[in-house]
Amino acid sequence: MRSRGWSLGCSSYLAENPAHGYELLERLKALPEAPSADRGHLYRTLRRLDDQELVTSTWQVPQAGAARHTYTLTANGLQALDAWAGHIRAALARLEGFLERREALRGTAPAANGRSTEESRHSP
Repeated sequence: MRSRGWSLGCSSYLAENPAHGYELLERLKALPEAPSADRGHLYRTLRRLDDQELVTSTWQVPQAGAARHTYTLTANGLQALDAWAGHIRAALARLEGFLERREALRGTAPAANGRSTEESRHSP
């Protein structure tokens, strides 16, 4: 997962609920596109998001256990997340348009099973 992906992942999870770093790391590790999730990269990303005022962090001191930072998405962070979602939607629309033009050119519209009609004719 590249740097933008880390920012998107952290922001998406923090839009749902505030969280501490370890919790975010575990959630990010569960994503198939994040096999190399590591603490150092996560905390650098959170620090950058904090510097950009997209998240805030506060110390939480539980009755038992160590104190830890809890991260919360700011209003600016939510706006940035919405903007990223818009960019992703636009990119998906462009990609879909490309695929439709490509398939039309080849005469191979996708069938219901996800294969092209040409592939379906030649497969059992």
